[in-house]
Amino acid sequence: MSTPNGDRWLKRVWLVNGVVLLAAVVIGLGAAAVAGVSEWHGDKAVAVAAPSPEQGPNDGNAAGRAVRFDAPEPVRGSNTRLVLLHNGADYLPESAGIGSARKQYNFYSEGPIVNVVFLPTGIGPGHLLFDRPAYLRQVSYPGETDGRADSLQTWISYEVVLIDTNGDGKLDDNDERQLMVSDLDGNNLKRVLPAGWRLKDYSSLKDRRTLVITGFASPKAGEKFDERRALERAFLYDVQSGKLESFAALDSLVARAGRVLVKAPASARQ
Repeated sequence: MSTPNGDRWLKRVWLVNGVVLLAAVVIGLGAAAVAGVSEWHGDKAVAVAAPSPEQGPNDGNAAGRAVRFDAPEPVRGSNTRLVLLHNGADYLPESAGIGSARKQYNFYSEGPIVNVVFLPTGIGPGHLLFDRPAYLRQVSYPGETDGRADSLQTWISYEVVLIDTNGDGKLDDNDERQLMVSDLDGNNLKRVLPAGWRLKDYSSLKDRRTLVITGFASPKAGEKFDERRALERAFLYDVQSGKLESFAALDSLVARAGRVLVKAPASARQ
């Protein structure tokens, strides 16, 4: 026979157990929701999928992935229109989303830029810039809305990732970026930095034909890239001639600044 005190004690035990169980369920559902949303929203990237044994990488019968595209934009100084292509809804993994929500909602209807279409303003065939998976971080071209009556820029530049250098199965900002340039019609695509160098940043001089580029030395085979310790150099690139040379004046002053830091008191370097 239970006593009033014993009944109250048992009720408190069951109440505590119920609260703990409810909290565990809420936390579990919250973690699942966060995992689903984080997978759904994941960082913009381009999946690198190996072709099946039955079909090659350019098999015309292979089913394509969904892509989205911008409206054609005229390229100033040319008879060309440029169209940016983005990864579509199925850039998301098949397991993304919770239940049927993935079919009803698409938070990333446009993924990262994966290619560029060049179309002539008149009658004629267009062409794609790349015939392989690519992640384009930036495309810079002279457009009709840049506010200038004229443009000296006779090229288009691309910050692009073409190789999965860290081996995680996707192309994104964690892989080696390269700077490439082409003519205004998308032809004569060239890589600017030589093998062994990866892009950090670049800008154009006022002559609109010379690029100032900073780059990191790529790691040796088997080594992991560490931006904090990688050798950094500056280059000058003449777009018209395709000539790349060291920006010796800048490199020498940067090296001098490093020596100045070595001479500074330890307290001043912190």
